[in-house]
Amino acid sequence: MTDTKHRYVYSAVRVVPRPAAAEFANVAVIVGSETTGEWSLHQADDEARIRRFCGAEALTAAHDFLNHVGAEIDLAAFALEDDLPPRGERAAGVGEEWLRSLARSMMHVVQLSPPRPLLAADLSTAVQLAVSNLLVEPDVPRSRGMTKTRLVSDLRRSFAARGLASHLLVRPELTTNGRHPYEAVADMALIDERVLQLTQTWSFRSEDQRLVSRSTRAWAWSMRSLRESGAVLRLATGEWSVPPDVDLQVVCIPPDEGANRDVYQEALAIFEDIDAHHVELDVDTAAARAARLLDRSS
Repeated sequence: MTDTKHRYVYSAVRVVPRPAAAEFANVAVIVGSETTGEWSLHQADDEARIRRFCGAEALTAAHDFLNHVGAEIDLAAFALEDDLPPRGERAAGVGEEWLRSLARSMMHVVQLSPPRPLLAADLSTAVQLAVSNLLVEPDVPRSRGMTKTRLVSDLRRSFAARGLASHLLVRPELTTNGRHPYEAVADMALIDERVLQLTQTWSFRSEDQRLVSRSTRAWAWSMRSLRESGAVLRLATGEWSVPPDVDLQVVCIPPDEGANRDVYQEALAIFEDIDAHHVELDVDTAAARAARLLDRSS
């Protein structure tokens, strides 16, 4: 008796730092099936090699795109599993036409290869086949190969597993109140009748530590302004008031063992200064903290 195989399609996400030179590096693969409704985004683990090839700015553009696509895939998964999508969000129309549309529209620094079909027994096998064709994967533990994109996706799924999906805002824009407003984007916000928590993720494994330092310090200025006068969160579907005493939570990827920790130590001091609780990689602990906040507000 043979195993049933399903039709999947896959596409590589590429960074093309110099389009005229026709050189690129594959940074991720998108794999899915309209038959099963399952989709997955798998990111390459060896970002150091990719960064050396394309530079930090191009890789940052890829991360922004992967965060957006990862959120769409997660929303589709919530719908497939009969979970409510995050507040203010709708399940994305993820499918083969969606993937083809991305491949047609992404024609600059970040590009997608034309979707190609394959047959596999399940999504995990399909991902393995696509990765073997498109990505060079070093043998590293998952925690070593963790990226911010993967961390954010794991975090959203951990929140959803605790029944929090309907209380989440995904990547809302934040504007602080006061005479000199600051703007930022929160990775996630937990809401009930009001905003209960803002969660931000950071990776301290980037080779461009100066960029990480600038980003965390800029975010800290926004949070200090929030602590003084509150803020407003906005999505296309509405806006929500953020009180100055809102719970701030940071989930971070610490530096590799033996790497310079100066920027990380600077960031830890910043988190303490703005009264932000932080955990390293532990998405379950972060989700449990959010669940307790929601229970207390009910």
